[in-house]
Amino acid sequence: MACATNGAASMVGRYRGFETHLKSVIPGVMTLCEENDEFERFLLHTEVRWLSKGKCLRRFHELFDTVVKFLESIDPTYLTDAFDKLNEVNVKLQGDKINFLKAKGVICSFISKLDLLASNMSLQELYQFPSLGNERQLEAEYLNVFCCHLKQLKEDMETRFYDLINLEVPTWVLNPFTADFAQPHPKLQEPLTDLKYD
Repeated sequence: MACATNGAASMVGRYRGFETHLKSVIPGVMTLCEENDEFERFLLHTEVRWLSKGKCLRRFHELFDTVVKFLESIDPTYLTDAFDKLNEVNVKLQGDKINFLKAKGVICSFISKLDLLASNMSLQELYQFPSLGNERQLEAEYLNVFCCHLKQLKEDMETRFYDLINLEVPTWVLNPFTADFAQPHPKLQEPLTDLKYD
């Protein structure tokens, strides 16, 4: 197991840093930080905010060959639509009002939609992929690649969010108006009855 940080004091502090806490819980953990030469060629996510137009263009030029290889390996039109779907989920999972119940609903809904998207794509119905739908006639080979990608994404989401997906929520939490309050602990019966009729 390893932990990668950007070298900030709150992360690597000797007494109260995250790494110190992590090492106390998991003594064998490996830590990597910004000083590691092997990883200096990567642009840290936080640095993107401070790139000027000139620096951004310079960085793009430095990565041009990699960008070209990437764009040759998968259709950017498909990626545009796929990332739109992922961004919708990301936005729904942000904010002060998000909780486990809402997060579970968002994730489970998205996973179900992935089946629907793959099924429609295999039938060449591209309504959910507007950018891809505007493209020329797509070959079945490309559509199969996209369908496989959607299925892999579904499997990945199911693995990553296994605990959240399988979180059992009591009925009275989801809909307190239909719950039978004779079953809960006696301490909870009165407040739950109030909640039911409020």
